[in-house]
Amino acid sequence: MRKSKFLVSLLSAVLMVVFMSSPTFAAENEDTSMIPTTGEPSSDPNYGEGSIENSSIQLFANQYLSSGKSTISRSGATVTVGGNTIARTSVDVIGVRLTLQKWDAQKGAWINLSNLGEYKSNGSTVAAGSQKLTVAKGRYRTSSFHWVQKGSKTESATSVSTYIEVK
Repeated sequence: MRKSKFLVSLLSAVLMVVFMSSPTFAAENEDTSMIPTTGEPSSDPNYGEGSIENSSIQLFANQYLSSGKSTISRSGATVTVGGNTIARTSVDVIGVRLTLQKWDAQKGAWINLSNLGEYKSNGSTVAAGSQKLTVAKGRYRTSSFHWVQKGSKTESATSVSTYIEVK
């Protein structure tokens, strides 16, 4: 009798340890293969951004290219993709090229969904643009290519926004 009480107590203790140490998941219905393995999630579920200031030490060496930003925002199934490029001084040509990217869980990579065009200005310090699109559910971000040209010198950099989810 004493031995069976001991075994029941031991079995109860082992089961309690096993159940208490099992991992819990914040989103039980979330398929973890759908979560991007690269890129940063946005802290705001409706807005993501990224800048070349944060991603490129090379900016300090640039004579003309000062900064640039990629943005993505959502309202329902509509996303607005935007970007800008800023020069330290007026340049011959300044531009930003916007690309919408979607996470492809099967490939485990960000896929360029749509090249949304180039926005250029001549003899200016700023170029900016944005586009609205309706998209299917998924995780999206913006990649922007920023450049300036003064005479024969061209300086460029890329920025990538944090990603947001369209449900």
